[in-house]
Amino acid sequence: MGHPNSNDDDLAPLLRDKLMPVRMWWLKSMPGAMKQMRNALEHRKFGAPGVVNFVDARTKWFDQHVQEAVVQHGIRQVVVVAAGFDTRSYRRVGSTSRSSFGPTHRPFGARYPGAARFFEVDLPHASAKKQQLVQQLLQPEASQPRPVFIAADLSSVSLDQALLERSYASSSRPGAAAGAAYGFDPSQPTLFTVERLIYYLPRAAVQQLLASLLRVAAPGSRVAFDFLHQQVLEGSVPLPPAYKVTAQSVANKGEPFLSGIDNNSEALAAFMAGISSSAAAAAAGPAAAVAAAPAGAPQQQQQQQQQQQQQQHREFKLVQFLTPREMVAAQLPHLQWNEAVPPMLSFYSFAAFEVL
Repeated sequence: MGHPNSNDDDLAPLLRDKLMPVRMWWLKSMPGAMKQMRNALEHRKFGAPGVVNFVDARTKWFDQHVQEAVVQHGIRQVVVVAAGFDTRSYRRVGSTSRSSFGPTHRPFGARYPGAARFFEVDLPHASAKKQQLVQQLLQPEASQPRPVFIAADLSSVSLDQALLERSYASSSRPGAAAGAAYGFDPSQPTLFTVERLIYYLPRAAVQQLLASLLRVAAPGSRVAFDFLHQQVLEGSVPLPPAYKVTAQSVANKGEPFLSGIDNNSEALAAFMAGISSSAAAAAAGPAAAVAAAPAGAPQQQQQQQQQQQQQQHREFKLVQFLTPREMVAAQLPHLQWNEAVPPMLSFYSFAAFEVL
């Protein structure tokens, strides 16, 4: 929608043109079409005022967390949960150094020393479609590396299973053994991004997803996600502008809002602490069974015991919580907050946690 630097990669514009050829022809060929489209999207009565700024701010926020994870915290694995047609795996991760040509960039991909490996998890049909489009639109992998595409239905397979079992992972390289080229390493810190997903899942499914994430998140890992305000979902507060239109729009597409989280840091931390406690309790049983193994058990069994014991103590620590108003101040500082007509959708917040 005319916002610069929100998708700094080669794939995003190619996918956009391929998936929406008629719309893009109209936007490129008709004077004023971009403004007309935005006015329609943000119509006071029939649209969702602030939706364009919301998507822009959300994109920048998740990109910032990838940037910080890779450059500042030295994280070398990024898992994109429910990737869809997201192109974050193809972004250029900027370094702090500069040359006469401007900021230098470090692409992701195992072929680049010190770069991050990306794993995109999505439904099998969505993953296959994206792989097909990527192969069509980008240069050969030797010059433009790909993420690892993991085709998995997370309603029937847990995230840790999808990441660790080779039967679910597939490299984008034709003929490559599943999971052989870019294996996920649960002993290394990982950034997990969960964007535009959890409010479409039942609360129990959200808890299961985050618990399974914790099982493969080494200490120092991070998770970033956006969430819908529980108070808005249940109608216990006056509905903010644009909520009814947004809720009806996603429901019409077969993806109604199903869950939310209370919009305050204390409730959010308590929600994640409950997941940590449940995961620890679940890990205690297998750990006890391994500990009860007879003397002289093989080394693999001892390693399994150590891993189970570590899992019992993993927990989430809140490192960032942003309300919509705080998000505008952080990502869109040129805009002023207005309660009557917020500059972005005001019923989503953003959170990042570290795994201890």
